[in-house]
Amino acid sequence: MTGRLKPIIDDARALYHKDKVIFALLILYCAIFAGFFFLPTDAHRDIFYLSLPLTLYVAFRNWAFLKQFYAAHKAAILLPAFYLGYLAISLFWSDTTEEGREFDKGKILLFLPLSMVGIFLTVKKAEIAYKWFVYAFVTGAVVSGLYLLPLHFIENYAALYMPRLEGLGRAENSVMAGYLYGMAFLAVTYAKSFAKVAWKYRIAIAVVMISVMLCSMSRGPLLAVAIAVGAMTLQKKQYRFLAGGVLAALVALVVIFSTGLREQIPIINRADTGRPQVWAQSVEQIAERPLFGYGVGSKFTYPYSVQGGRVEQASHPHSFYLGTLVQGGIVSLALLLGIMFLVARGSWRLCKDTGDGWPFAVFVSFATLGLYDFGGVYVNLGVVWVAFWFQHALIMAREKPDPVV
Repeated sequence: MTGRLKPIIDDARALYHKDKVIFALLILYCAIFAGFFFLPTDAHRDIFYLSLPLTLYVAFRNWAFLKQFYAAHKAAILLPAFYLGYLAISLFWSDTTEEGREFDKGKILLFLPLSMVGIFLTVKKAEIAYKWFVYAFVTGAVVSGLYLLPLHFIENYAALYMPRLEGLGRAENSVMAGYLYGMAFLAVTYAKSFAKVAWKYRIAIAVVMISVMLCSMSRGPLLAVAIAVGAMTLQKKQYRFLAGGVLAALVALVVIFSTGLREQIPIINRADTGRPQVWAQSVEQIAERPLFGYGVGSKFTYPYSVQGGRVEQASHPHSFYLGTLVQGGIVSLALLLGIMFLVARGSWRLCKDTGDGWPFAVFVSFATLGLYDFGGVYVNLGVVWVAFWFQHALIMAREKPDPVV
């Protein structure tokens, strides 16, 4: 074990002596990536806030390089800038009723780009950074997963109906837990950083990730990850594997729904979540203000009826495409789709040029899950950041060709 850790320790020592500020940023962002799985919101944000002054210093120190990079990649920078700026401006026509909501939404315009710059420059200046970020993310998933799974079964061993597993930190919500551990599964399967890790370890980690996803009983993340796996098999031209997987899934669905198994599988036999009702309400809102939306500061609730006639409330449209239209209308959706195109193209190129398929797999899963979850992508530090915005920064930092540094 010591022999395996020695190269990592040597790389860390070399970076520390070469650039202490970048080394500090690397450690902070490793904590942020891992912290999605177990850190309370306040602690997670505090670590993020600690990174901001260091990011400002590194950005000032590398201002000439940032201008050079901007000249070569204007679209990748201007589209997110226009999108974030437009939604921040939409606060002026928002019907804001919560005290402090303007500040809460306005600070995203500053903090989100700064975090992306920090990640971008850390990866550019430290060769080991990207690998460490991926390892940190997966390590947070493994450690928290190994804690959650036995605890979940011990607490509920006598229950007639096993409740949904709720994670820690940003994974406290069962759906977000399913998706975060799904992203970790995609990293172990497709990230180049894990290419040299023995298959027995990768399979063991994947089993933990899939087990947490199944225990969360979140169908949306499972479907999104399955589609991402299908996209990767297409990319790798593994057509027989894909055909076999689709056939097996179809046979399983036929067996489940044509027998009594459906009632015996909790993840399938869950009650209706009311999404069609929520979507219908959000579509009505969009029709009223289609071009510019209601503004990102406006807050709505979407009542829906569930089994037994009980009425519950959803806090967002459960689709970031619909949520973006509600917030900023057609203008904001057009800008978002432009950014998504850049992320899709960049992640596809990375997959082809370097063999690293994690960014592309995450993009496919995120674009899929966004059809029926998330309320938007203009949000404070959360799952959307690591699934979309951080990925965009990582892709820009690793795309080829690069300007001369």
